[in-house]
Amino acid sequence: MSGKTIQLERALLRALRKIEVSKSICRVHPEFTAVYEKIGADLFMVTSQKTREDTMTKSEERLKDIREHPENHRHDFNGLQNCAFIDGAIDASVMQAHEGLIGHTNGGRRCDVSTGPCACGAWH
Repeated sequence: MSGKTIQLERALLRALRKIEVSKSICRVHPEFTAVYEKIGADLFMVTSQKTREDTMTKSEERLKDIREHPENHRHDFNGLQNCAFIDGAIDASVMQAHEGLIGHTNGGRRCDVSTGPCACGAWH
């Protein structure tokens, strides 16, 4: 996780603790319940949107690096997986960007790895 994401999560936890205290107030004053539920939902939306933005930024940075330095992205299968692994998941667009970088084709399909299972359907 990036430092920004961790900071945002900590801020969210602090805000949620305040909401929990506020919920106890809501038990006494039910008219405040809807307001605090909306605040909690808004905080969740901001956090999940920020996390997606961080992930997109990392994906976009990786794709830019592939375009600018294709020589650094000629991998075996394990290397391809490591390169495409962003924030706990494999990014399909990054994997697809590797197709053709090896310089081989197989039946008209561009290869994406030097060894191992390949996008062309073969095992190199």
